[in-house]
Amino acid sequence: MAAWRMVPGEALARDRTRQAGYPLYPDLLAAGYERGHIIARAWSTTHPGWITMDLSGFTFGQNQFVCHFSDGVYGPYSLSLPAGSVFYDNGKTCMDQQAGDHVWVTVGGVESNQLTVATPPPASTPPPSQAPTRSYAVDDAILGGSCLQNSATGGTWYRQYNCDGTWVADGIQVAVSCAQSGPGYVVNNYGTYQTWVWFGRTASGQWVRAAAIWNADGDDGNPHC
Repeated sequence: MAAWRMVPGEALARDRTRQAGYPLYPDLLAAGYERGHIIARAWSTTHPGWITMDLSGFTFGQNQFVCHFSDGVYGPYSLSLPAGSVFYDNGKTCMDQQAGDHVWVTVGGVESNQLTVATPPPASTPPPSQAPTRSYAVDDAILGGSCLQNSATGGTWYRQYNCDGTWVADGIQVAVSCAQSGPGYVVNNYGTYQTWVWFGRTASGQWVRAAAIWNADGDDGNPHC
């Protein structure tokens, strides 16, 4: 951040009695700058929240400085300055940690440039956790597999040739995230025909009949959808 003020054209003569003996650095003079008093450099890495600053051209000995913030002024505070230029990073300047605030300092009525408290980046949102799944092998001795459908559909059992969803052959593993009761379907349970109502919801969002995976009319300990 620039703390030296650029003078357009030729600088006018001014009373610089307080700065006698502390001439401007030759490279800045050659670039067309005139004496600046204070540079609010940056935020301290050693003392978080405090500004660092360069001062030059002030009266040797005791001076006073004032901290300016967006919501008001604090000070004055005592400041002992050596002869020549000095850099301060001591945690005793001006401190502000309110995002978006502007901070600057005056010493003996001479004002520095402004610093702005950075706004921290938004906290990253962790990806949604996926529900745990249990794996089941499809097992249907009559059809040789099962038709995974987009809804929990009862009634007709679908074979591979008329499956309107995803056909999964016997022995293939299916990941189930939850269970839910739904429309009834008829099951040949060891020679006894029964109506079962439970389905498993797969990790892919399809539905499979409980009779084709855990072979029981219930949730098999899975969470309910």
